[in-house]
Amino acid sequence: MALVANKADLETKRQVDNEEGELYAQENGLFFIETSAKTAQNVNELFYEIAKRLVKARPARPAGMTLHDETRSRGRRLFCCST
Repeated sequence: MALVANKADLETKRQVDNEEGELYAQENGLFFIETSAKTAQNVNELFYEIAKRLVKARPARPAGMTLHDETRSRGRRLFCCST
């Protein structure tokens, strides 16, 4: 799904060229992104892209828990779930 290069903030200590990572990802059907945990560069973008791709790969199907809305005394609403 993804090839992630971390420590993008350490450009001078780079071991793999950006182009090499891009090419490898493309050849293997992956998307490529460089990130930095230290500076948060592209971290949100990475998770957003993964989430988008997961939704496309596995659409939601109606199954599992059902949410029940019940009103109790004093007008308070309680929610409960069941399978």
